[in-house]
Amino acid sequence: MTPSEEIDSILGARVRRLRLARQMSQAELGERLGVSFQQVQKYERGANRISASTLVSIANALEVSSVELLSGFEEGKVSEIEAQVAVTPLAEGLLKAFAGISSPAVRAALVNLTAVLAQDSAANGRN
Repeated sequence: MTPSEEIDSILGARVRRLRLARQMSQAELGERLGVSFQQVQKYERGANRISASTLVSIANALEVSSVELLSGFEEGKVSEIEAQVAVTPLAEGLLKAFAGISSPAVRAALVNLTAVLAQDSAANGRN
């Protein structure tokens, strides 16, 4: 993957993560942007690049700043975990399910459980 393709993929994953956190469908975001849900899918997968004007529209629709969507790229500070999540198919399902949990206590417990499972997996050499 080229650096520009990686940026497109990570930016798309950020859009997807924020959309899911707001419990917004791809169709709803597409409607706010004046594009089809298929186009939103392409943005989120990194298959289509997001223009500057579309980036501003996405940020407005998701109630974040454009800077938040772009943070880290200019300094090469995109975390390794963010890059991994951007290309992991199961991550979307996990994020969607997590967004559906309304209880802060249950969310915290799930994060703790996931951390324990990851440590166990690493300790036993499993992926």
